[in-house]
Amino acid sequence: MPVIVILIVVGLFFWIQLWVYKKNWSRHLTASVDFKDHYLYEGAGTQVTETLSNRKFLPLPWVQVKFEIFRNGATCNLFKSDVYNILFQQKITRQSRQTFAKRGVYTVSSMDLISYDLFISTKFVRHIPARAVITVYPKPVDRDLVEILYRRLMGTLTTRRYTLEDPFIFKGIREYRDGDSFRDINFAASAKNMVGSGGEWLVNTHEYTVDQSVHILLLTDKATDYFDENEYESALRLAASFTTMLEEDQIPVSFDTNGLDSLEGTQPNAAAGASPQHINSVLDLLARLDVTKTGD
Repeated sequence: MPVIVILIVVGLFFWIQLWVYKKNWSRHLTASVDFKDHYLYEGAGTQVTETLSNRKFLPLPWVQVKFEIFRNGATCNLFKSDVYNILFQQKITRQSRQTFAKRGVYTVSSMDLISYDLFISTKFVRHIPARAVITVYPKPVDRDLVEILYRRLMGTLTTRRYTLEDPFIFKGIREYRDGDSFRDINFAASAKNMVGSGGEWLVNTHEYTVDQSVHILLLTDKATDYFDENEYESALRLAASFTTMLEEDQIPVSFDTNGLDSLEGTQPNAAAGASPQHINSVLDLLARLDVTKTGD
């Protein structure tokens, strides 16, 4: 008789707890994931923070949190799975390190929460949205390796300096010389100079200016059916290097390519600029570029 009672009690407890967990396991259960950095370069790592919160009076002895990290909207076989034992009214935060070997925009758009009842007899699954984004830029080539090429480029630009006067930038006044333009004569100053001293005509002088900029054009055309991804990735790293070096020298740089944005399917481009924000926008374009596709 006592055995039967025990079995009845255990069976009753089993069905009650199963009903309770089935109805309430996911109530007030939240999870999130976040990357510490917004952007980094190839080969670098960042801290990934997972947070699980159970804001109810029902302990969950087993909660599995799973999510996948996508690269440029496609799977890249980066999966994370952690198991938690979380009590009632508790919040757990875990941190791990994730290294990104390739450039791209890495995102986590959803998470799976998996749990069981106390007897681990029934599996419960909940799919929740997530929002975590990190952009991985092409790693710039070692400056020592491209310094000569870069300086040759800069030497070509430097020879174009000091060739034209800017009529809008005033430098000073001097006496008239043969060959000076009539429109440069400063009549007010000349009149004062001639009165009493019989001086010469005076002309305005102007500073020399130069409009110096670099346009980077990256072509992803394939001359043959043979495709070596490493060659294209090297070209992207070289473009990232020149972009960064030009920004350091305060030289505006613009960017064009016939490749396609892996997320939007458009041909990206960037107008000339030299600010850190502009350089980051160019590096963003390089990170998102799909070298396997070419636009019209």
